[in-house]
Amino acid sequence: MASPACKGTYAGALKALLDQLPPNALAGVLGVPVVTADVQSKADIAEIRLAGLLGDLGADVVDFGLTATGCELSDLPAVADQYVAAAPLTNINGRNLSHHSVQT
Repeated sequence: MASPACKGTYAGALKALLDQLPPNALAGVLGVPVVTADVQSKADIAEIRLAGLLGDLGADVVDFGLTATGCELSDLPAVADQYVAAAPLTNINGRNLSHHSVQT
């Protein structure tokens, strides 16, 4: 799930959309919060909040999401590659995932 950071949290439109989902609508789904922002501190806060929301909807949320700021936004595939290298997606809630599961 991806969102730009807006005043330290995820976009209101995303929240409005997710509020329409029933409880545990994302049960069994791997949740990777992805947040873009102008500064890292805002991205970090929004990522934590988005991870919490995904978890509240029943998603299996990774330990930390992907954030991108400023000039990183011009090369998102490189940001995704760095994320995968830093946080290999393996054995999350019994799932055996490979790096090839992440698409940019």
